[in-house]
Order: sequence, then C-alpha cells, then structure tokens
Amino acid sequence: MDRLPQEVALEILSRLPLLSLVQSKSVCRAWRTFIQDQLLVNKHFKHMVENDPSFILQIMGHCIQKQLYFGDLSSDPNDENVMMIAKKLTIPALLSFHLVSSCNGLLLLSATHPSFDLCIYNPFTRDYVELPKRSHHAGVLGFGFDPTTKKYKVVEISYKRATHLYFRRRVVRFGMRPASQTAAYSVEVHMLTVSSNTWRNLGSFPFRFVFQKSQVLVNGKLHWRATTNLIMSFDLATEQFKEVPRPDFIASNR
Repeated sequence: MDRLPQEVALEILSRLPLLSLVQSKSVCRAWRTFIQDQLLVNKHFKHMVENDPSFILQIMGHCIQKQLYFGDLSSDPNDENVMMIAKKLTIPALLSFHLVSSCNGLLLLSATHPSFDLCIYNPFTRDYVELPKRSHHAGVLGFGFDPTTKKYKVVEISYKRATHLYFRRRVVRFGMRPASQTAAYSVEVHMLTVSSNTWRNLGSFPFRFVFQKSQVLVNGKLHWRATTNLIMSFDLATEQFKEVPRPDFIASNR
C-alpha cells in the first residue's frame, strides 16, 4: 500500500465493503489514519449510495433497547426475501432510546425519559459521539449535513410554557386538556454544530406547531409539515426557516 500513489489507494479502499474497510483499520497505525481521513470517508459513502442502496433501518417497537435491526433488500426485483441483520448497540449512556433521524449512514438517537440525552451513532463502525446536554427538551429535532461547511448539525424546536409570550394557542392533547382551556407557550430554536460543544439560541420559531416530527433532508435543507398543508424548510447553511410552496394537487381547504 505504501508504494501506491495516494489517489490509487484512495480509489481502491473507497470501493471495499464497509466491514472490510473497518477491519483494515487494525492492520497498522498508518492504515488507520488513512482510513479515517475525511476524503476517504466521503468517497466511500458516495460509492456505497450509488452501488448498494439496499440497507434499510427497521424500528422494532416504540422504544429500542440495546439493538438495531436492518433489512438487506435484494437487488433482484423478483426476490421477495428480506434478510434481517441485528446489530448490538454499544453506548453505555443509552440503555433505551428512540431513533430521531438519520443522515449519511449516521443515526441521531435520543435517550428515553428522564434524561433525553442525544448522541450520534455509526451503526457499522460502532463509533458514537455524545452531544452536549441541554437545559431544554425539544418538541422536534432535526439532523442533517451542511454541504457548505461539510459539518453535521442538529436543530431543535423547543416548546415550553412561557412567562413572556410569543403567542397564545389553544392546545388539546390526547383528551387530557379541556378544549376550553388556553395554554401559553414560547417556542425557541436551538442549533448545535456537531464539532462544537455549544447549543446556540437562534431565537423564536416563525411558524405555528409542527404536526409531524419526522423530517426530510433535501439539498442541505430540513423539511417538516407545520400547521395544515404547510411545509416549512430549514436551511442548514443560512440557519433560516422558509415556507415551501404547497404542491398544486393539494386543495387549499384540505
């Protein structure tokens, strides 16, 4: 490997199966350093997405304990078999957790009550990063990759009772609150760049409640459904929210 030009070695390693690449890290210190280089990581992920888009994550139940399940779908359209692969979780801080989101093969996980601690986990290498603790618990979390800075970011929208009100809304949740009762909430947005150690307050949230916690990441922007028939996006580069035009096939009164 030492006699090969770096670009040739990079091309060879970027086409190895992921498990083989991970095992190669133990050959020697030089290989480990080279395999962990961000250029190789990005190139390998690009090949994996283009040539082997078969891994899907399947959540078994509402709360996950110590194990993740993957389904390996065959590239043959006539093959209806799904091979299930179980991978044990090796994060001592997360005895049980929820899968919040995924991006580029990385998973954003949230511990269950009472801590709600967050971590980013690579299920194949089993490496993980515990995120800084927050003084607030998010109602909605998002996770994505900023293509301009090449950094991962976590955004959260926090709902909490307010002393100084941004707005007042009537809230009915699971029949536990009478419809005639009015609850006051402040809504704030916080952002964490994963390479840093600080949550930044981006100010108040410009929309009403988010109806769906699941997100879609497209071209460096996170998307959620907010209020009736409204799609909002959050640009990870500019850190700004924006309303996305509604598709024509969605009626305005639905």
